Amino acid sequence: MPTSAKVEMRDGNLETLLGNGELDALLLPNVAKTFRGGDPRIRRVFPDCRAAVESYFQTTGIFPITHTMVMHERQLAKHPWLCGELAQAFTDADRRCQVEYDYPKRFSFPSAVLFLEEEEKRFGKNPWIHGLEPNRVCLEKFVEYAQDQGYIDTRPKLEDIFAPLLG
Repeated sequence: MPTSAKVEMRDGNLETLLGNGELDALLLPNVAKTFRGGDPRIRRVFPDCRAAVESYFQTTGIFPITHTMVMHERQLAKHPWLCGELAQAFTDADRRCQVEYDYPKRFSFPSAVLFLEEEEKRFGKNPWIHGLEPNRVCLEKFVEYAQDQGYIDTRPKLEDIFAPLLG
């Protein structure tokens, strides 16, 4: 970890700590309830997030990954087929999610179908595609940033840190 980073354990509700100024920032999996509720003490880092996401994607072709599947090498050695099976399970789950998009009224937004069409034009049919090759540019950038920011000393090849998907 870079020497400039400070990590400490804290008790309490993270949103409360942020609102009280006890934390400088939060990275959450969902939009903070206090933000959605209009708490004026909390704001996004980028005031126009949509424009920032679109600009970054247009400039780099990268739609940032949100999750990575991690497995201990010991498990991979015991069960070399497991990576492929897990990847297939996530691909199947993604396919089921995509089926929901075929009937946008399920989203209960008046313009859901228009929104989905716009998003597809911006980011492609499936910006959440799984696997090493479809995500190579993004993952290489991630590794580059990790080294530049001092989280890792060397820049490994992706093939050295991602298991092949046997199955």
